[in-house]
Amino acid sequence: KMKNNRFITTVIPTFNREEYLKKAIESCINQTINHEIIVCNHGGTDGTDEMIKQYEGKLRYIKKEKDNGPNYCWLDGVMEAQGEFINLLFDDDWIDSDYLEKCMKFFDDPEVGFVFTPAKIYDDEKQKVIDVQHNNYLFQDGIYKVSKYELDLLYSLISPTAFIMRKSDMIASLYNGLLPFAKYQYRGVGPDRLMILLCMLRYPSFAFVNEPHVYFR
Repeated sequence: KMKNNRFITTVIPTFNREEYLKKAIESCINQTINHEIIVCNHGGTDGTDEMIKQYEGKLRYIKKEKDNGPNYCWLDGVMEAQGEFINLLFDDDWIDSDYLEKCMKFFDDPEVGFVFTPAKIYDDEKQKVIDVQHNNYLFQDGIYKVSKYELDLLYSLISPTAFIMRKSDMIASLYNGLLPFAKYQYRGVGPDRLMILLCMLRYPSFAFVNEPHVYFR
């Protein structure tokens, strides 16, 4: 547990990615701080149900037979989380063992809305890191004013694997349903963009950990 009894949950939404999911889970089990791990599987038909049994007692597994798209799978996992903070980890990505600890210390400041880190881009065919993202406008660990970096944040799409925020803010971004003037009912990837935008409106500051601690496959 963190200072002031603050607690973090890692939510891993998954769909037929058994071969990658194992690495994502183990990167969470190896974290340097105590936290909750939830794997949420909507509609998957591969061997995930069986594979997950080896982690009994180390995580919570939510399985729904019906798949309504990624947005609802994310929301289900986040709603079940006991942590005040959420690390939303995609099932084909993974994190360094000290990622959560390095990020969580910045939430001692209540004005910080989210914390993010650069991400290493891993090429599955070449089996190596080929690039680093989110490292082009901030160059040291610290807390920064949203107002000063507003345009940088607007122009860069930060994947949820690379940021941590409060559960309450994440739910507000995910549970949008049929919005006014919306032409289609939303079922795809994109609320991750809204998560950062909402925190930019709700909090004056954000924090950055300069060293890349997450991997995008």
